[in-house]
Amino acid sequence: CDWSSDVCSSDLAAMPFDDQFTYWNLDYRVPLFSSGQLKATEQIAKSSHSAASYRLDSLKWGIRYKVTSAYTNLSAVNHELAAWQDYLKALHSLNGHIQIGVENGKYAPLDKLKVQYEVEAAKLKIAGLNQKKQALTAFLATLIGENPGKGATFELEEVDLENVPKTLPKISKLEETAVEN
Repeated sequence: CDWSSDVCSSDLAAMPFDDQFTYWNLDYRVPLFSSGQLKATEQIAKSSHSAASYRLDSLKWGIRYKVTSAYTNLSAVNHELAAWQDYLKALHSLNGHIQIGVENGKYAPLDKLKVQYEVEAAKLKIAGLNQKKQALTAFLATLIGENPGKGATFELEEVDLENVPKTLPKISKLEETAVEN
């Protein structure tokens, strides 16, 4: 047994054993031929990142549009409601004048009924506008993160069209303003 005799004859204490070694390994693989898969995967990742960025921008502009639309519609409803309320006051005044005219024989009783019909139609229109205002207020509250169930109210400021900037502010500036308020 040549091999065992050589091992036995040598000094066993000088031989390295497993507890005396430290092992480490680095494994790096490079495909020799990948049919352009690495380049295509990189382009797909870049395109996905760009698409996500564009979707985020689109979402921000969509929210901006919805808030602007809701604000504009709410302002229009407020003005229309004020006009109908003034119209209702005028109809009540007209109704009083017609009543006096009917009593004096100047107007027919049918004229009084026509005015009363217009009064009821105006009241119905005002009720509809109040419901529309309530719905728009709830929608706007939802868009800005408020609880619409609390009966949110908004005081709208009149916009001076002469002082509207020619360019729109950046979306980040609008976000900062919205968070501050």
